[in-house]
Parts: sequence; C-alpha cells; structure tokens
Amino acid sequence: MPLNREQARAEIQHLIERYHDMTDDERSQITEASVVQQFIEPLLEALGWPLREPKRYKKELSTAAGRPDLTLEPESGGTIFLEAKRFGAIQELKEARTTISGIVTPGQLALPGMATDRTAQEQQAINYAFENNATWAILTNFEKLRLFNARRDWLVLSFERPNAYLEDFDTLWQLSYEDILNGELDRLSDQRYREDVDTDYLGFIHDYRERLAKDVIAHPGANRWAFVEESDRVNLPLLRDVVQRFLDRLVVVRFAEDHFVLKPG
Repeated sequence: MPLNREQARAEIQHLIERYHDMTDDERSQITEASVVQQFIEPLLEALGWPLREPKRYKKELSTAAGRPDLTLEPESGGTIFLEAKRFGAIQELKEARTTISGIVTPGQLALPGMATDRTAQEQQAINYAFENNATWAILTNFEKLRLFNARRDWLVLSFERPNAYLEDFDTLWQLSYEDILNGELDRLSDQRYREDVDTDYLGFIHDYRERLAKDVIAHPGANRWAFVEESDRVNLPLLRDVVQRFLDRLVVVRFAEDHFVLKPG
C-alpha cells in the first residue's frame, strides 16, 4: 500500500540520514548498482511508485537507444526513462549556486535557444527518451535528481543535494506516482520561465557571426565572392547572408547529432 505524504517524508528523511552517515571514502566506493538498490529505488517507493509490478518498472530494458538503467511506465501512459549514476558523478548546476534550498525550480530556468553546455550524462538520459518517442527523462544519483523534457530539450527541475528533497517536499511530491497519474509533469514543465529572447543564445551566435565574418575578410584570395567585383570593398549584404546561413546549418547539424539523427562528428 502506498505511503501517505507524512510517511513518505519520514522514509526520505531516513534515506538522507543514511547518506550523511557514510564517509566520503564509503561514498566513493559504492557502485552504481548499489546506489540504485539502496537509495534510488527506496526514494521511488517512498513516492508511491509500484516497483514490484513488472508492467510499471523495468531494469535495463532493450530500446532503440540502448539500455536505460530504469524504465518507469505509469498506467496513464508517458514512459519515463531514468539514467542512474554513482555518487559524485553528476556535476553541479551553475544555477544551484544561487539557491539556499538546493533546488532549481522551473521558474528559475530560462528557456534555452540551444543546449550548448549539456553534459554527457544529461544528454544520455535525454536521448533514451527522445529516441523512444517519449517526453520525460530523469538523471539521478540520489545526491542530485534532474527532470528533463526531452521533446523540448530542456531541463525542467533539479534537486541539487539530498536535503533539498525535504526542503521543498511539495515540489518533490509532484514526482510521486499519484501526482504523475494526474498530469503533474506537464504542469511542472509548463511553469518554465519564458523569455521573449534568449540573451545567452543571441550572444553566442553574435560572437561567432563576427568571428566568422572577420575570418572570411582576412583571406580575400580564397573568398573573392565576399568582395565587390574588381574591388577591395566588402559585399556586406552577401557576407551577412552567407555567414548567417552557415551558422544556421551548424545549429541544425548540432541538434541532429545530439539526437542521433546524424552520427556525431
């Protein structure tokens, strides 16, 4: 029988205490499989996930994108692919350095124009979902837990330390089995802060647009097309058009590589 909220909170408190009772050396030696068995599965069970039901919970299921560590299949549909890691294997989010609670909520995450800093572990979790026509992916080692919307290629939510599970328990409870059956994942994702323009992305593109244009002009012998015929004057409209088209194609190629439409490299 699923735990109620208070029982779940007490069980998660027990898991956090067990984690803090370990020394750094003990944490460094524990295997990924042990992290799953001793911490991740008990966390999911505390949140009401029916891990003893084969239809709802699978380990290393063979899929089009490989074998995700855990596959969660709620009866309402909407498979969640979970990638587990050892302690210490998931890097801290830069946004987490400005939070007191250790949780980065949807409202603190501006929508990215392009994921330029996705880690290999994050991309692996996202690819499991994307390649299997699913929406949701989780990356966790219990120390940290991140929820991704793979269809939109963005991070929705991140708990950056174990104590954060209790410091914002209401948000954690939105990942409970009961709440997910009621559509909480979609509501969480829709809370993402929407900037009209992604300033980081624009800055990134502007920088490379300028660098590429200067490189073209610095090599006139190989790029006569960029100059007015029989002149040293730059054909600015043509240069802008070609540089922008080149960058647009690189963005498309990068996205295709990230989602295995093209082979990386």
